[in-house]
Amino acid sequence: MSFFKFLFPAFGRGLAFGGKKEKIRTRFAPSPTGQLHVGSVRTALFNFLFAKKFNGEFILRIEDTDWERSEPEYEKEIVEGLKWLNIHWNEGPYRQSERLDIYVKYLKELLDNGDAFYCFHSKEFLKKEIGLAHHCEFKKLPLGDLETRLKKESAIIRFKTPLDLEIAFIDLIRGEIRFNSDTLGGDFSLAKAESPDKFLPLYNFAVVIDDFEMCMIKKRVFIKKINYFFSFFTDIVGFLNKIIIPEYELFFETIYISYFFKKFISFSQCLFVKP
Repeated sequence: MSFFKFLFPAFGRGLAFGGKKEKIRTRFAPSPTGQLHVGSVRTALFNFLFAKKFNGEFILRIEDTDWERSEPEYEKEIVEGLKWLNIHWNEGPYRQSERLDIYVKYLKELLDNGDAFYCFHSKEFLKKEIGLAHHCEFKKLPLGDLETRLKKESAIIRFKTPLDLEIAFIDLIRGEIRFNSDTLGGDFSLAKAESPDKFLPLYNFAVVIDDFEMCMIKKRVFIKKINYFFSFFTDIVGFLNKIIIPEYELFFETIYISYFFKKFISFSQCLFVKP
């Protein structure tokens, strides 16, 4: 039994994706709002190796829907960091800021079908509801009335969450997952609507549309066992920091992370990729 089959025994039985062969497509989707984090690199590494092991495709997607904090220099650093670590992608980098037409198409479909609506509550009003589920009264109004109001003021597009609905699905690792729709926080936000012709999608909406459009693997896999390896790596860094003079801790930590993480990646590639 290979190391990878030990981690994912279902793959050896052909049960991973509903018992049929499917093209493996994984992605790494960082936000360019800061420097590349070691935890993000871990995510990229395992998705890259997962795709490579099964002759799949690894996609790089830049999720820059945080319009205020996203910066080009952070995107450049992410790309250069991945190349330095020999993590190469088959497609991309895609940018969410260049895919707005796709999101608008789905937003309008949700609005037209009555599954979403415009909310005109002020920031001051919503601040009073922090920590509470927001069940919005605007969802009771006709779409035409809301669109008329949108010509004069901006709004939030919200999903019309059904009340007291039992939701269940089968997860590859955890089995059956079941919860009630009342635990979702009410009518959650999908996008900002600055006018009838200008929608700015939020992360939680754009990421779902992108995964659907890009045909990512249908089931997310939480790799719990592999975390042991990363925990071992971080324990080494923590131990070394304890014997370093505090003034130089950050400097030496950077050196350790650079060295050990490259070694860790080389070790991981041997475990995952070789037959």
